Amino acid sequence: MKLCDFGFSKLGLTLCPDDKPLRTVCGSPQYMAPEINGREAYAGPPVDMWALGALVYEMLHATPAFRASSLAQLSMRILKASHGALGKETPPQARALIKRLLVVEPKARLSADELTRHAWLLG
Repeated sequence: MKLCDFGFSKLGLTLCPDDKPLRTVCGSPQYMAPEINGREAYAGPPVDMWALGALVYEMLHATPAFRASSLAQLSMRILKASHGALGKETPPQARALIKRLLVVEPKARLSADELTRHAWLLG
């Protein structure tokens, strides 16, 4: 899977080696990491990994990970990583992957490097 948003995606790979803190608030609210909602500078790679976690959740459950009736409520759910319940039909390794990606603390979130070695992707 490859995430790309044509300007704001920063994976920290050779194509995007820039480690400068980002401040831009842009994107679909349901996929924004908590640190973006906090309106402070953030690192791009962990934000991208959060978005991937939200996307994987949605692909497996056919519904967004974070739902709310207002943007304020959505922001609160994201700030607490209070996503929808993981379905019983979701494979255990996929559940573990989602839980490692949708982590509030950016430094504790799964990195792209770690993702490539995750058991669910290796099958």
